[in-house]
Amino acid sequence: MFMSLCRPPGRNADPQSPADPTAVLDEVLASIGTSAPNTAVALADMLRAPVARSAVDALVLEAMQGDEPLAAVVASRTLDTLAAHRMLAYATTEDAGEALFRLMPVAAGPAISGAEADPDTVYRLSRFAQVRMDDDGISPGRLPAEGGLILESPLSRFRCHIATDARSTTAMRSLALLGSGAGLDAFHRARITEEECKPILAMLLAAGLICPLDAEGLSAEDRDPVLRQWSVHDLVMHVRARLGRHDQPIGGDFRFKNIVDPVPAIRPEPEHTARVPLPVPDEAAMAATDPSLSQVIAARASVRPQLRRHLTLQELGTFLWRTARITRSFESEAGDFTARPYPSGGGSYEQDVWVTAREVAGLPPGFYFYAATTHELLQVRPWNAECEAMIGQASTAMAGTTVPDAVLTLGSRFQRVSWKYSGMAYATQLKNAGAIYMAFYLAATAMGLSPCGLGLGSIEVFARLTGCRMEREGSVGEFALSGPPA
Repeated sequence: MFMSLCRPPGRNADPQSPADPTAVLDEVLASIGTSAPNTAVALADMLRAPVARSAVDALVLEAMQGDEPLAAVVASRTLDTLAAHRMLAYATTEDAGEALFRLMPVAAGPAISGAEADPDTVYRLSRFAQVRMDDDGISPGRLPAEGGLILESPLSRFRCHIATDARSTTAMRSLALLGSGAGLDAFHRARITEEECKPILAMLLAAGLICPLDAEGLSAEDRDPVLRQWSVHDLVMHVRARLGRHDQPIGGDFRFKNIVDPVPAIRPEPEHTARVPLPVPDEAAMAATDPSLSQVIAARASVRPQLRRHLTLQELGTFLWRTARITRSFESEAGDFTARPYPSGGGSYEQDVWVTAREVAGLPPGFYFYAATTHELLQVRPWNAECEAMIGQASTAMAGTTVPDAVLTLGSRFQRVSWKYSGMAYATQLKNAGAIYMAFYLAATAMGLSPCGLGLGSIEVFARLTGCRMEREGSVGEFALSGPPA
């Protein structure tokens, strides 16, 4: 395994961090090199070109056996400081361009050791490891500058670049072997030489991309009660939507500005067959009769009554007026925006309310869009099998305790947020959905209705009801609403 200096990769690095690895190397050695001057000089010379980690370890061992007992301290602090600045890359051969695998740091951490893999141990890919296309391109939507495939894991501080030419066949065969578990003997049978497989295993093991298996064929990940309870996609999303363990763009960088037109603040009305004006409540009367905020918060609960009075159109209209109407529209340098009763990340307000009405007095059963500007319901579908499925799934999500009068689905126009945000766009929309849930709960509690936030819903049923392309506009939350308990 060879290591070399590299500039910190990625685009979300601390702007105050140094960018020149050679300067950092010189600075570190200048400050601590007097403890082992000969080692410092040799180390500075070695690290200016790709060097085998084993050669560095041999240098340190020889110095410690000679007249520089602090050589290990100097070498360790130097390498760890470079690694902390993401300035140490690794490869399976001296020429990174010829390497089967290359490790690029994506997060700060200690330098990895040159320990070899055990020839008698079987290794398997981490359960969290994924192979995907390298999409770190020149600009969003264009082909990558280098292309190729990468191997990565949310548990690893490195991104592993896979060879892109004829050698990629050997690299992919290696990954295929490691997918089901392999030791040196399996690599030999696959005609991958020991000279090739030893650095592969050592490097991927040090990066946490493969795990050794015990006598029962289990890895430390398999036995870890914390990791066992993480699904791959949940952990990937958690790490990717936060700072600290990746080097990809994140935050409000307006990454598609001047590339793709932004999604408008107000959703165009869907095709509909009827308009149902909703009554506007008397806000003064509501203020006079509403319980206090403290009382509402204390009383808030998921309510699933079997015996109840059905929801009315008046109540549904008042509920939507309180929680989901557009209170203001305005323009800014960043585009057009709306204001609504609940908070929304970046003022995006990307989510609209769709109502599947089963038993709402005064409203024909069917699937409706809430026109938040005009405070109307637009009938998109009369009652059909998909409406039945929507209500049935809601009842299932409520453990079959009741069949709700109506289900309010939050339909998110995804590109309204992803146009602005890198890395955190979908996570932001889930946070926005949580804010809407709370607004729904507080309003329903104040009105004496029966609210219940749902944990699951079908994106396919929603797509069939709306006729919308799933990747453009999809459901991210459902909320059951019924009349007051009897």
